[in-house]
Amino acid sequence: MPSTSHRKASNLSIEAAQAAASSAARAEGQSKGSGLHHSLGLFDYFSLGFSAIVGTGWLMLLGDWIITGGGPIPAIIAFLLGAFLLVPFAWIYAELSAAIPVSGGIVDYVDMAFGHIPSFLVGWFMMLGNLIIVPWEALAIATYISIIWGSMPQMSWLNALHYTVLGTRINVIPSLIASLIALGLAALHLGGTKLSAKLSRTIVWILIATVIAIAGIALFHGSTDNLMPAFHQVSARESGSAAGESTGVTSFWAGVLAVLAITPSFYTGFETIPQSVEEAKDDLNWERYSWPMVGSILGAATFYIIALFAFSSLGPWSGFIATKLPVVATFKTLVSWLSIPLLIVATLSPVGPLNSFFSAVAHLIFEMGRRSQIPHVFARVSKRTGTPWVAILAVGVLSVVGPWLPSSFLIVIMSVTAFAFIIGIEMVALSCWRLRVTHPSMPRPYKVPGGMVAIGAAALISVALLALLVVPASPGYLNAQAWSIVGTWAALGLVVFVTRSSAIRRSGFADASLEITTVLHRQENTSDSSAPSKE
Repeated sequence: MPSTSHRKASNLSIEAAQAAASSAARAEGQSKGSGLHHSLGLFDYFSLGFSAIVGTGWLMLLGDWIITGGGPIPAIIAFLLGAFLLVPFAWIYAELSAAIPVSGGIVDYVDMAFGHIPSFLVGWFMMLGNLIIVPWEALAIATYISIIWGSMPQMSWLNALHYTVLGTRINVIPSLIASLIALGLAALHLGGTKLSAKLSRTIVWILIATVIAIAGIALFHGSTDNLMPAFHQVSARESGSAAGESTGVTSFWAGVLAVLAITPSFYTGFETIPQSVEEAKDDLNWERYSWPMVGSILGAATFYIIALFAFSSLGPWSGFIATKLPVVATFKTLVSWLSIPLLIVATLSPVGPLNSFFSAVAHLIFEMGRRSQIPHVFARVSKRTGTPWVAILAVGVLSVVGPWLPSSFLIVIMSVTAFAFIIGIEMVALSCWRLRVTHPSMPRPYKVPGGMVAIGAAALISVALLALLVVPASPGYLNAQAWSIVGTWAALGLVVFVTRSSAIRRSGFADASLEITTVLHRQENTSDSSAPSKE
């Protein structure tokens, strides 16, 4: 067995390697005018991921999950399986982002492993997936204000002024309130990372209190008998789903698979953590860096499972799913001292994912700008606050416009978020595998448990998840509208890539793979140092 002195030396080597890696990556960013501040700790990262995952999905679509699976039990099993299937991806993101601590690093991992074109394609589709969520969450705030508060007789004035776009009613006052909230959030992000991190931490404690309250309601008023039958095909006539959802499968386990196909959409959010890794505290414990990502996935799974069980147990689940927005409807039936706080939480629940994805997509845009994959102006950083202000302004405009967009339009676009997410985790898994082979000496302060076996298993899992979306006979197959969006976005990406390739040659911006290789060489050359390098 290794001696204590050897173990201590090994630990010092890891710390030195990480310090060198962080210093090299940050020095690279500083040379480009990055100037991002380093202020995020492990709980900040957990808060960012957990509040990103647990947002509006359970409030708006919990009934739809039950309908899709043919009952709450298939949905519960699917969300439990979905969480455990995604944990290896959290480990993989932790390994890569700890080794290459660069904001929006997914484009860097893929560029290093497979080159410019795959890097751009992954970044381009991840941008689509994250950008869609921002206006969707802003719109959700307006929707909740209209449905929850505007439906109360004494507050009907909220919905008095309205107009129609593409068959969708837009209520002016709720949309205006939601836009002001989005504008305030943009200002918060422009003010610095610490402010948005504080908001995430506050949201986490509110969500924990909410799930405790939901569990308490089920404990005193629920019955497991209401979870039966374990499987029942719900017709559109029995469904209260706003989208007219019905059970399209004919058996219990097919119901589990049908819900499993959509679970990645509702666990999307843990990958927002590595997007802002460049803003980690200088003394962050990198050996524990996977904890926030794994914790956010398992925490969200616990939240979802408690919610599915609790709401389905309060009465026959067939009656629960026959109600429009059944979670909100249930809140309204509670005693006022409990219903009002829960309705306030429901109204403001989109702020969590809006805050997290706002940060994630801004950092992704920043990194793609820094790599000149999109116009370089998006790489500008405020010297005063250390924030990528141009990228934040771009995302801010989209969030402010969101509440004024027709929900029917955004619902169609939202269908491709799972596709973009799975493409991203597949390429990250493959990049981790390839870099283990091509750069074995790269300092890795955190390593995936199980090594290449776990990484390979994750790559196969992502292929299986992707198959559920792209194989025509599968339960989660994307419809024609979704494929048209994917095709249009890919065509637009081709135009942008060709245009930017020419711009890079003309302007003389540094080649992305050369830059990242330089960072690796710096890491490898300093990994044997006995003391951390200083910036």
